Amino acid sequence: MVASAKNPRGRTRTLTGVLIEDNPDHAQLILAQLERDQSSLRLVWVNSIAEAEPLLVDSPDIVIAEMFLSGRALGDTINQLRQQCSSAVLIILSGSGDEHLAADAIKRGADEYLIKNRDTLGQLAARLAQSLADRRNAPRRARAAPQDTADPLAHITGTLEHISHELAALLQTPGRATPGALKRVRAVLARITAALATTTPASRA
Repeated sequence: MVASAKNPRGRTRTLTGVLIEDNPDHAQLILAQLERDQSSLRLVWVNSIAEAEPLLVDSPDIVIAEMFLSGRALGDTINQLRQQCSSAVLIILSGSGDEHLAADAIKRGADEYLIKNRDTLGQLAARLAQSLADRRNAPRRARAAPQDTADPLAHITGTLEHISHELAALLQTPGRATPGALKRVRAVLARITAALATTTPASRA
């Protein structure tokens, strides 16, 4: 179930989301899965970023996008989505388990890179809930962390600690030895690769 959010008065509110998917069959599978697994997300399906633009103006909580939308490169898709809804949880979906693509997606600003298969779709609601919780807790962690922005390793260390917790939680889920779970582990490890890639030559010395 996707975790619901609370407004300043403590009341639960419905989460809003946009699904950008140009394959109708895949879109229907994703919508059906989330409808079964959650009750607090109002998800609107569109075929392209152009169709999504009026919805992105309203600052949705979640954006789920196919990695290779027709005629668009991965970098263009993520850059435009991040410019238009910087605070949203951004989930990139792909039919490919390429860990280099996963690392690139995370490095460019995606919160998650998920492979479109039965196992992963079954975990989609849980991954959305985790990403929402991470987004809500990020300002708190930033306030608690030492304010030494000149040291890139401080940022990398915090990122790797967070990823290690995600990996531990993933390996403790039922059926963790399935091929789908192992692919998700590879995606998490790709995030570590992306984090390490942001270190400067001086910081590696």
